[in-house]
Amino acid sequence: MTNQAANGSGSPNASRNDVIRRGAFAACLLLYVWSLCVPAVHYNNHYLVYGWVAAAFGWSPAFPLQLLWIANLLMWVGIICFLYRRFRVATCLSSLAILSALTFLFNRSLSANSQIFGGYYLWVGSMVVLLVGSIYCIKSAGDHAITLTAPPSDAGGRGSDPAG
Repeated sequence: MTNQAANGSGSPNASRNDVIRRGAFAACLLLYVWSLCVPAVHYNNHYLVYGWVAAAFGWSPAFPLQLLWIANLLMWVGIICFLYRRFRVATCLSSLAILSALTFLFNRSLSANSQIFGGYYLWVGSMVVLLVGSIYCIKSAGDHAITLTAPPSDAGGRGSDPAG
């Protein structure tokens, strides 16, 4: 049985999209795991922090990067949504994760005393891959509704104003 018949779509695009979705998921995980294995930041010119240390203890009040750690939570919930094909939610969560992760660059009290290493960039890259993969999946599904405008109303052009 072919992959097209297995997913019930019969479309070559469906199998291509599934391959791209799996590839985005694999690339996201690969970058994340890689980020755990290398130094992420040299904090306060005293502590060389590896990615796995930041992931394991970043939630702790003793660790100065708690806001950054929230990005992990947002990303992992986004990955779960991505796996369950909730691409819009995954897009929102990965965007919030990226914003949370980038706060380090704009927090002068942290970034002034720190040197950023590859682990940080790999970590942020994993979130960017999740975001791009989610957006691609939304677009390829024919749902081009990533806009900030409201959908058209069905009330004859009058909108949904009950006063009329």
